[in-house]
Amino acid sequence: MGTVQVPGLQFNRRYWMRDGSVRTNPGIGNPEALRPAGPVNPEMRLFAFRPAHSRAPALVINYALHACTIEGGEPLLSADFVGYLSQALQEALGPEAVVLFLNGACGDLNHWDVLGGKREVARGVGVAPPPPRARNDQATRKTGLTLAQATLNLLPRLDFCEDWTLAEAHASLSAGVRQPEPERLARAKAALADGRPGWPRGEEEVYDYEAWHLAQADEHEVEMEIQALRLGPTALVGIPAEVFAEIGLTIEANSPFPTTAVVELANGWEGYLPTRQAFAEGGYETRLARSSKLAEDTAEQVVAKAREVLEAVSGE
Repeated sequence: MGTVQVPGLQFNRRYWMRDGSVRTNPGIGNPEALRPAGPVNPEMRLFAFRPAHSRAPALVINYALHACTIEGGEPLLSADFVGYLSQALQEALGPEAVVLFLNGACGDLNHWDVLGGKREVARGVGVAPPPPRARNDQATRKTGLTLAQATLNLLPRLDFCEDWTLAEAHASLSAGVRQPEPERLARAKAALADGRPGWPRGEEEVYDYEAWHLAQADEHEVEMEIQALRLGPTALVGIPAEVFAEIGLTIEANSPFPTTAVVELANGWEGYLPTRQAFAEGGYETRLARSSKLAEDTAEQVVAKAREVLEAVSGE
């Protein structure tokens, strides 16, 4: 197993603005954006296995970046930068090479360089797709090939051993679910009763619609499984949410292992997992919806439970 820093591919997408607010994806080159509201984690983790029956290795790569870097055109199903990463490694190592990508804590990260990128029209988080245009996979290709090259550079420096300590532990926690505001529910019910054409339209009506769905689900708690997997002197932590980078860094800093890789969207999905501070700041990831429903104290619970399962597999 090895690690390497791969900077310049990921950026925190939440920014402090000149008016004191925090805004998600304020637009590349937006003069009102001052600084990121959170960190990134540019460390790539590589777990390599050399099977006895094959010369081609099996690789597990952990890096924190949303796999949605293709821009423009109509929605599509795509392997995104992970596809370029896998293809490049199989071309270099042989078609039998197995590549498994595990996404790190990237709930508030993406590939847009707001402060240093090429200027574009400033925009907020909308609900309508962009107008159809030619697809641009320049960032997608760059990201995949950069990670592939980092992997190929790191592979020769790894020390392989025949016997690793393997251990697994998991634990469940009950996380609270935030409830919709009565005003939003009332607006949604009125729109549904009226059979309003085209509803929901615009950002606020979409959140009214989301409030209605949450009310129908009538959830007040969700069970989240937190899992730890020990691979020799290192560990993986699986979390069923889109985890903010700061939370991932906290889990790694509190781990009894010298290297710990957080894996988000593992064993389920309960939406975004922001920090408590992010709820006070605002932004897209904290607005109540089916994609963001966890209680404000959930991050602290997850960090504590992650420490618990990591200690269980460490033998401490």
